[in-house]
Amino acid sequence: MVGSSADGEALNAARIADRMVRQAGATWFDLLSENPESNVENLIAFCLDHEDQLNFWEHGFLLGIRGRQYLTAKQFIKLDQIVAKVKAGRAAA
Repeated sequence: MVGSSADGEALNAARIADRMVRQAGATWFDLLSENPESNVENLIAFCLDHEDQLNFWEHGFLLGIRGRQYLTAKQFIKLDQIVAKVKAGRAAA
């Protein structure tokens, strides 16, 4: 979506991606060096490691996006929400 010809859509996608990078404790350098797909895979693995905090739909969603080369902006948003939920659950425990 960052490559969208609609400026607002592209800017929104870039902001979402930047927030996800920062929340994951990473930098853009981390993402762009070596294997950028592994960082998304790490987030998915982190959530699946705490599957007791996931509902049925979230679990299936994570399994469905695992291994994909690209995610849509909506998929990134949902992944970001699930990561935040799992982190909040861990902090409350």
